[in-house]
Amino acid sequence: MRELAKVNKALKDGDYYFSKENLSTVVLQSSTEFQVSCHNRTLFLKFVNSLDDVIKIVEPMGKYIQTVSILADETRAKELSSKLASFGADRFVEIGKMSFRKHGTPHDGTRGLSELLRWVSLSRDDLETGWQTDALWEKYDIDSDGFDYLPDAARDVVTLNRLKRVVNIAKEKAPLFSERYRDITFDDLTSFRNIPFLKGDDYKKYLPPNGEGILTEKQNGGYVFSSGGTTGAPKSVYRTTKEQHFNTVRLGKGLALSIFNKNDVVANLLFAGNMWASFVSFNQALEHTGCVVLPIAGNHSMEDIIHNLITFKANAIISIPSVLLSVAEYVQNNNITLTIEKVATGGEHLFKEAKDYLTKVLGVKHFASTGYTTNDTGAIGYQCEHLSGVLHHVHEDLHFVEILDLETNEPLGFGKIGKIVVTNLQRTLMPTIRYEVGDVGRWVDMTCECGRKTKVFELLGRSDDIVIIGGANITPEIISTAIYSFETLSSHFQMIVTLQDHKDALEVVVEAKKDAFEDISNDVKKDILNLSKELLMMSQKGLICELKVTILKPNSIKRNPKTGKVSLIKDEREI
Repeated sequence: MRELAKVNKALKDGDYYFSKENLSTVVLQSSTEFQVSCHNRTLFLKFVNSLDDVIKIVEPMGKYIQTVSILADETRAKELSSKLASFGADRFVEIGKMSFRKHGTPHDGTRGLSELLRWVSLSRDDLETGWQTDALWEKYDIDSDGFDYLPDAARDVVTLNRLKRVVNIAKEKAPLFSERYRDITFDDLTSFRNIPFLKGDDYKKYLPPNGEGILTEKQNGGYVFSSGGTTGAPKSVYRTTKEQHFNTVRLGKGLALSIFNKNDVVANLLFAGNMWASFVSFNQALEHTGCVVLPIAGNHSMEDIIHNLITFKANAIISIPSVLLSVAEYVQNNNITLTIEKVATGGEHLFKEAKDYLTKVLGVKHFASTGYTTNDTGAIGYQCEHLSGVLHHVHEDLHFVEILDLETNEPLGFGKIGKIVVTNLQRTLMPTIRYEVGDVGRWVDMTCECGRKTKVFELLGRSDDIVIIGGANITPEIISTAIYSFETLSSHFQMIVTLQDHKDALEVVVEAKKDAFEDISNDVKKDILNLSKELLMMSQKGLICELKVTILKPNSIKRNPKTGKVSLIKDEREI
């Protein structure tokens, strides 16, 4: 076949591509005649005047054709599959999915086998007991990521069809969306922006137990979660069992690609209980990495946590930075020997200084993100083995992500900072359509070494993680950098903003590592002002009140009772 392709190219009657490892062959031919190849390992590309011509060409081979991959909108795909099915084809999939079979669908090769085999069965109670399994659980398989490698145009076609499906279901079955979307239609990703934003207040108002309007049907089975309320009053989240599974597979995908594997013993130190999703979801997600899971939870006594880490020989932890820093401080203060090689964090900033401290005390060698995920929407972004820090791929098979101008809501190009708006492409019980997450980010123009074509973005944090004091932009990173150089101070701090005599006032409260400590607040204050020239200038000119630094005993700063997080910014100014 390859030699014939070379001859045809020499005669200017075609072209070819052979992979370097000789694993694949692509041949371009002018002939429209249907062909087969040895072991079906050759991809033939042929020009036709219309797709209807394809029907006529392949019809004589209908007895042998089983799987057909179609790239088209939903209406056209149904039309083509109906015609192809009429003469033999019985399985139709999206581009990139031909080699991945779902339970219950016809499988290539079964016709040929049926001519050679005679099926018999043996029914015995002791054999059948326990063998009726639920096909819902299926471990993440990196070979099933075909969608990630499709060209942008092909992925956009699939995404548009999924958006139409979700919006149509919401419009048909949910009263709130029926009203809001009554006169709205869209035919492409650009006109999709005609759909109004969904906000957190909508969840609070139109979801049980506070109200109705968003759910598309009565929930039968599944999960009800509640947000921690760190960034506002708690919101309820409703998922079917399948939606929860689909989400945790994507969480597991990110963890498997970036950090954890079958050789790890991973302690889950996220907070458990209180209807909080993270502990449950990441226990399920960790299953897809092949690791041993220690479901310890971070809202137990530090003595018990350390005991379990040592007893069960944990070499990795998944948690929020506040818990990890508390583990390190406990280990350091009590002269305990504990080595944790891998850490996956989410939910809070993990500043460089905190990373350095964890490396110094616990010996952490590998940091990764738990992925960009929110309780309201699910898994939005993930890291592969080549991304780190705040860089993430988009889970494009689960979410459509927009980054929009903070003022005009227009879509932004590479490098420009804007608000993140997401649409879940799979959840229909509680549709999440053009939801303003409350985070900011920017698209990154890069080709990832992993080969995936899915978009890459930089997550820059909460849109409210910048405090404007008298016109100066102050970020938590400035405070973190300043306190890191002081050995007696922990990494737990909070910025409290108030108004005093009509002027902005900033107080930074920092926890010491031990109950007994020296008051070095003035030294910390000097370092903060040295790092922020804007803050120093505003203070010197009397445009703001004098910066105040207060050092407290350990655990003095109020934590969120559900998540254990420390709110980095507490703005008490009334607008």
